[in-house]
Amino acid sequence: MLVFPLLRAPLRGSVSVTGTAVLRPSVKWRFYQYSTANITRRQRKLEGVEEKTAEKKLSQLVSQQKVTEAEVLFTEMSKNNLLTPESYNSMFSLLSKHPHTEKITELKRKMSEAGLLPTRVSRLAEIRCALFLRNYEAAEEIFQSSISEKLVSGTMYDDLIRFFASAKNVKKAEYYFSHMKENYTGNIPALVFGSMLNLYKNTENLDKFSGIVEEIQKTTQNSWQRYKLSNILKEHGSFPFSDYLIKYSQPNSEYVKRVEEYLRQMSEKNIIPTLEAANSVLSMYSRNGYIKHAQQFFGEMLKNSQIPSQVALNDLVSMYAKIGNVSETEYLIRNFSHLRLDEFTYNSVVCMYAKSGDLEKSETYFLEMTQNDVALTEATANRLLRLYLVHENLAEKAERLCDYMINSEIKIWDETIRHCQIENAEFVGYQQDQRSLSETEHPNTEQEWNDTIIHLAQKFKAEKAESMYRKMISANFVPEPATFYALINLSGKTGDAEKAEYYMRELESHGVDPDVMIYNALFNAYCHSGDLKKAEMVFFHIVSMEKGGSNMITSHIY
Repeated sequence: MLVFPLLRAPLRGSVSVTGTAVLRPSVKWRFYQYSTANITRRQRKLEGVEEKTAEKKLSQLVSQQKVTEAEVLFTEMSKNNLLTPESYNSMFSLLSKHPHTEKITELKRKMSEAGLLPTRVSRLAEIRCALFLRNYEAAEEIFQSSISEKLVSGTMYDDLIRFFASAKNVKKAEYYFSHMKENYTGNIPALVFGSMLNLYKNTENLDKFSGIVEEIQKTTQNSWQRYKLSNILKEHGSFPFSDYLIKYSQPNSEYVKRVEEYLRQMSEKNIIPTLEAANSVLSMYSRNGYIKHAQQFFGEMLKNSQIPSQVALNDLVSMYAKIGNVSETEYLIRNFSHLRLDEFTYNSVVCMYAKSGDLEKSETYFLEMTQNDVALTEATANRLLRLYLVHENLAEKAERLCDYMINSEIKIWDETIRHCQIENAEFVGYQQDQRSLSETEHPNTEQEWNDTIIHLAQKFKAEKAESMYRKMISANFVPEPATFYALINLSGKTGDAEKAEYYMRELESHGVDPDVMIYNALFNAYCHSGDLKKAEMVFFHIVSMEKGGSNMITSHIY
């Protein structure tokens, strides 16, 4: 039974034979209008419910980063005409985190067909996609379009700055950072500051790094933003001096300058290097023969209650042993109970005592080497053999050591042969073979070049030493301070002051800081050549350097 409560006019009409009411035409039209309007309203209401439900479900899938399911739902919504601007934004937001060029291009096309203009979210997705493909030029073009469309967001700046900062492109990162400060009205994201701090860390720009830190500290933003910035400072706000000390503690004169500059800056800021960094620096000074630097830095470590590691102490002991400083060598071995000598240090110590003629201590450490299965180096074996040959009652030991050197294929030097007082055809023949090899072969590594030049200088072969030095420079190898010392010392002993001055100029051109030992060698050269005026100048310079210098010079004067 139909009820029409909204019909104003009463139902008037004839009654059929069967008793059924027959509506007049005017009443029929009014009934049709009412029914159609009611159905349309119900349909629109139903579509609205479906639209909101679909949009809500799409938002959930986007927040859950379910790309495939979101794409399927988006396609269904498109077929049923349920898409809204929010739907497009949701998909762009999803694709901005999962960049895909073709999908973003297709979504832009659909958005344009729907008569919708680009949004901040769509532009951000395009920028992120371009950056993902490392196409920073396209990203910059999209950013410029966003500026003209007034769709720029802080996230766009953040992405561009972080991209260029990670690529260590200082110029671009600084441009967008300054552009953001001038044109962006919102708060600068904390991550942007973090990116700039990391950029200046990685490019080792301390001044600009400090400027960003000061800028963060002076910020007047809201409390939540200040909290995030304080976390950025905790995480990135300290310049990694110690990391760079470890990085540049290498046998390279340019690296030594960097290390010294960082140490100076740390001293100004009252920053103490970490123990690992300090050990690296001490080893670098010791291995490269920077005696004065090593002494000073070792003292600073002890002042800071930092005990050097096994490696650093071995390098320091080996340095003192190589220059024949018995007192410092014995002090370190005696006062650092945790020190366990390694192969290089053992050899340096035995060689030092052998040079000084201390047979007892040479044999003591040589015995320790044997017990610890430490192999003799060429220099140590030759020095020890010469020490045995000086004493007639040690001929038997000399023979055994000689046999050991031959069996171990350790080269026996010409100097050692001249001191040899035993008849040993095998020994002499082996040495001749080694001599012929050394004349035809050239050093392969930087260390071999330095060792060869030092060896030639110790044998007073000035011409060969100079020739090898020039070949070494031509081969782009870097001489060690010990090599310069050997060459200047040789010039000093031969009285060739001009040659000593030449090597001093070479030393300075390679960024090596002359120490007391080198100045003593130069002093000898002037003394032997009779140039007393220059000898006096060097003398007073050494006295002004450190107390030990005058004592060392005195022995040369006498």
